[in-house]
Amino acid sequence: MLHLTLYELARYEPDTIPSERFNRLVRVEAAEVLEMRDPNEGQGGGPETKSRHQYVRAGGMIWRRRLPADSVGDEWRLQPGDEDPARWELLDGDGHVRNPLTGLDRGGSRTRSVIDVYAEEAHDHPLVIVERQVMVTLDGDDREVCIRGEYVSAEKNQIELLAGPCVGAWWDVPLPPCPDCGGEIVWAEAGYVPGTRRCVACGSRFSVQTTAAL
Repeated sequence: MLHLTLYELARYEPDTIPSERFNRLVRVEAAEVLEMRDPNEGQGGGPETKSRHQYVRAGGMIWRRRLPADSVGDEWRLQPGDEDPARWELLDGDGHVRNPLTGLDRGGSRTRSVIDVYAEEAHDHPLVIVERQVMVTLDGDDREVCIRGEYVSAEKNQIELLAGPCVGAWWDVPLPPCPDCGGEIVWAEAGYVPGTRRCVACGSRFSVQTTAAL
């Protein structure tokens, strides 16, 4: 467990047992995740009625997502075209987030928040990376990639997309849309090497792998 983070959480809500706190440390798969809730959100009074802001450290950076209240579940009721707040996203800037419960100190400086403590203490997790799958030509003299169903030189067409932190099984991490057409990238290992993925819309082929935790 992350002892300094737990200590900071106890300071925010003294004389409150952990299960009744608005801010707590939870386990998601194998990761220790910082979960925070705004007590002023919505109509209900208890933490189970507030949406959950979660933070995880991966690859030396802080990622966040927002889940519905416990009373609703883990999935948002989205309309077509809506962005899913439950998907992990990288925090902008240096990864420091001012906690709304602490704000700024009297001198106007940013108060060190529990997220800062967590960022320094949390264990890293590997990242899931999506690249174009590189294939060697039959004569062995060139390397190619498949873009929109056509084979072109890999030399100037390689890309690297960040899918997100691997806090559980790496194959369960949601993949970004296809960079060539915006279509969905799906599993395609049948007949190909492990980690092969392809776009269902345009046929571009990719390879998924994890990085070492930094």
